[in-house]
Amino acid sequence: MKTILRAVESSRWYNYSYTKNSTPQVQETSEGTKEHAKEESSTSSTRSVSTSPVYESKARVKLAMGRYGSLAYKEKKCWHNYADPTLEGAISPNHEPVWRATDRCRIVQLFSYESSTTTINDSSFVPLPSDHTNSKQVVALIEFRGDDFLPQQVRRIIATAIAITHGWLPKDFIQYSTRPDVFIETPVAPVGRLYFAGARFHWEELENEGRGIFDHFTQQQQERHDNEDDSQKEEIIMELQKRLLRRCEDHEQDEIRWLDELRDVVAPRIRMQMDHHLKQEQISKGNDLVLQVDESTVGVAPPRIYNITLSLLRHIKHCGLWPTTSSARSKVIRNVGENYAGSFTVLNPKFQDGILFRENDGYNISIPLGNVLFPALVDAVFDLEQKITMNLLDVSPFRREYTSSSHCAINCNAQFTPHVDSGRGSGQSLSLIVGLGDYLGGEILVEGEAHDIQYKPLEFNGWRQRHWTAPFQGERFSLVWFTPEMAGVNK
Repeated sequence: MKTILRAVESSRWYNYSYTKNSTPQVQETSEGTKEHAKEESSTSSTRSVSTSPVYESKARVKLAMGRYGSLAYKEKKCWHNYADPTLEGAISPNHEPVWRATDRCRIVQLFSYESSTTTINDSSFVPLPSDHTNSKQVVALIEFRGDDFLPQQVRRIIATAIAITHGWLPKDFIQYSTRPDVFIETPVAPVGRLYFAGARFHWEELENEGRGIFDHFTQQQQERHDNEDDSQKEEIIMELQKRLLRRCEDHEQDEIRWLDELRDVVAPRIRMQMDHHLKQEQISKGNDLVLQVDESTVGVAPPRIYNITLSLLRHIKHCGLWPTTSSARSKVIRNVGENYAGSFTVLNPKFQDGILFRENDGYNISIPLGNVLFPALVDAVFDLEQKITMNLLDVSPFRREYTSSSHCAINCNAQFTPHVDSGRGSGQSLSLIVGLGDYLGGEILVEGEAHDIQYKPLEFNGWRQRHWTAPFQGERFSLVWFTPEMAGVNK
């Protein structure tokens, strides 16, 4: 258990250097090589740095900058799989709040209580040495310190550590589940076990040479205040711990049932998800694995309404004219090898009677290169949207009237990792996606639910729901129509 909890803690980096015109470099340090400041919770900003040789050349490390002392050189991990899943898009890996530094995750004390039928009292609440295992009931006190925590994060870390300790989940599951390109279930421990021990305001310490926000006493007053404060705090914490232990005893049978479900239901389900994800990764890397597809759909001619758009897309790809993908969008696309072309966005010239293209209206919206290079494709793409949405009016649970989109993202062989779209939906508040081309696989997953979009349009909320692309083989284009919020537009 100790080893597993240590895997939760963020790596520490040193020899950090940064110049305006160069790539920042850092190196990882081993435990015990350097004295470090006390590690408490904090709020921080982030700077990305490249790493070598620990990570691949394209890997990026986020440091918890803005904190006092060496804590500023702790690596942030992506904890999106450890947050309350009902938050959906708010915990997307491409949102900064899910990246957190966990400074400490340790067993700091063991406690025992002997009674299983009577209320716990002071005499039954006994601290134990760390190697003591003979008491009737032993409870571990685990301390977490970090750069803030997401809803359910600590409970899910504890449940995961228990499952790994028992051998119900793989030893490397924490490393795997904190990858930003992986979407997987994590177990959650029962409620009622956490208490808040304290906070630290690093922004104040940075401005006052390490002094805290309340450290304004004289030295003599401070010493007296610290002694009184520590004594009162210890009494409060002891009472909190007693209450939690009483709750443990009251719900002992519930926890036994929870452990049985974790062992027999939850952990096997998570292992199946992990095996499926690993197989998909092998497919993405081009290894000789066969996609499970409906053979009746292979080689089927596309519906006629797609012919013009598909022909133009194939011509642009064949002639090597596909525009370069933006750096922001590249961060959420997995490189799939030689067949990868990229992604670009075009504007709808007819949106709100051409409001995006009128220079004297002062909306300051730059015209994308795709509109300049491929006017015929732009017309075909938005004409296709109109034909699709007219067919969707009778079957879509969302649309009640036709409203054209202002933008369309055009993708070629792009396998997206879990993300939500940037900006904020306005007007229609939905994205419409469809796949074109002769390919196998390539479903879109929306909050974990797979949808076949090959000539089968799908509407979903791209701003609130996490979505990504399943591995595929062959030629896969996709079109995503959407309307982001723009100043002065959509009103």
